[in-house]
Amino acid sequence: QHAREVAERRAHQHELRLVRSTPLTVVAASDTPEMGAAKGVSWRRARRSAALAVNDNAAPNDATVDEAAVVPIVVKVDSYGTKAAVEELVSEIPQGKCKLSLVHMGIGPVTLGDLDAAIAAGGAPIMAFNVSVLGGDVLTALKRSNIEVRKHRIIYSMVDDIRSVMVDALPRVVVEKVVGKAEVKQLFSIDLKGTGKVTVAGCVCTEGNLFSGKGFKVVRNGEYLFSTDGAGTTIRQHQREVAEVNYGSECGIGLGYEGVQVGDILECVDKSEVKPEL
Repeated sequence: QHAREVAERRAHQHELRLVRSTPLTVVAASDTPEMGAAKGVSWRRARRSAALAVNDNAAPNDATVDEAAVVPIVVKVDSYGTKAAVEELVSEIPQGKCKLSLVHMGIGPVTLGDLDAAIAAGGAPIMAFNVSVLGGDVLTALKRSNIEVRKHRIIYSMVDDIRSVMVDALPRVVVEKVVGKAEVKQLFSIDLKGTGKVTVAGCVCTEGNLFSGKGFKVVRNGEYLFSTDGAGTTIRQHQREVAEVNYGSECGIGLGYEGVQVGDILECVDKSEVKPEL
């Protein structure tokens, strides 16, 4: 009996190392544990399901898979009907940019086995649809592990939450918006203490507003020649530095770019980061 327990424990540890060391890249639902099953049985099923997902479905030589982010999740639901509905809806989520790894999916309350599967997958969130956490021991273990249980009562809400977890794993997209334009009317060369002579473009704001803290681009005959993120850019009116210039006003703009010419268009650009689409 003792030898059997030792062998089984070693097998579990091997599966745990396998899950932690190999990226999960595909959706793989496990066998459904029965409600009220022993904690050890639930733990073994979760472990073996995760290990099978790695062994049978991982595609390490697939360039698309390698380049995509991988998001593991654990899902617990209240019935077989819900399980089938969730599996169908999840299968419709685009996975070109981000791969969803369904480490473990079962019916019934959240157990220690589900927590083990989430930890083995690197801290996967547990999506719980219309089910509770089984007992104080599980709650205590969840707090120690920092694994998040995200409870839902509406299937579409849970699927949207899964989408949001996938989106959060992707890098933000930088969006540029031109908020103002100025035409260069003349050039000045001025001495700045500690810098020496610099070129300042005498401009008229021809569109929108200009802001000293935002980026600028130099455009000549429709071609972009230079851009700055706003660091070191100065805008002056009547010898004073200003933060903003309104439409129709004159100003002097220092970009730190000596190639600017009369007739160039200076675009003032606002940059923001937005969440990408899957």
